[in-house]
Amino acid sequence: MIDLDGWTLAGDPSDAHVAWLESGQVRRDVLWPPGFRAVFDPTMRIFDRTGRQIVEAGAGIAGGCSVGDFLYLVQPMSFE
Repeated sequence: MIDLDGWTLAGDPSDAHVAWLESGQVRRDVLWPPGFRAVFDPTMRIFDRTGRQIVEAGAGIAGGCSVGDFLYLVQPMSFE
């Protein structure tokens, strides 16, 4: 588990990775759990496998686990 205080979620449907984390000019790609999906309408929102919205673009991220060159997102700031 790593602290991601100060990182926010960003995304673009035309980007190969769709969603990533940003802190200033630094970008960190995200690996999502199976069944998660991003919807752009126009703001990006991320839904879990049950269809519940868990986070949207610009939201802060509390923490994650490092998986190789990617970051496995585990806890958005708004997660309940």
